[in-house]
Amino acid sequence: MFYWDLSGLRIAWIQRLKELNPTLKPLVKEIACRQNAGENMLYSMHIYSAVRWHLNFTPDVETTRRRITDLRESLDDREQQKMAGQQQPDDGSWGLGMDVWYLRLYYSVDHVKGAAGKPKYPLIFLDPY
Repeated sequence: MFYWDLSGLRIAWIQRLKELNPTLKPLVKEIACRQNAGENMLYSMHIYSAVRWHLNFTPDVETTRRRITDLRESLDDREQQKMAGQQQPDDGSWGLGMDVWYLRLYYSVDHVKGAAGKPKYPLIFLDPY
């Protein structure tokens, strides 16, 4: 019984990929082209990381679609691309574009270590909810 329960997760994941990859793949290709041309695409890459997490690990197709829309809109937002590499004053993370808590943490750890534990803004994103 356990095997069949797990197989349903894989089947649902494959269905989500079939449904959303045709929209997502051209955006990823565009990011790669721009990166190869020397453009900073950090904000878009942060959003893409969040999209992949939603797509691979949640059944929430609507949120995944919304994040894909965010990804598309991010491509031409040069200001946000620059800001993505900086600490965010609103929550203290370096995860601009991330909507998944642990991804904000993941992208912030090295920066916090580099700041010798004294970042410019308080790390509010670490506060309990």
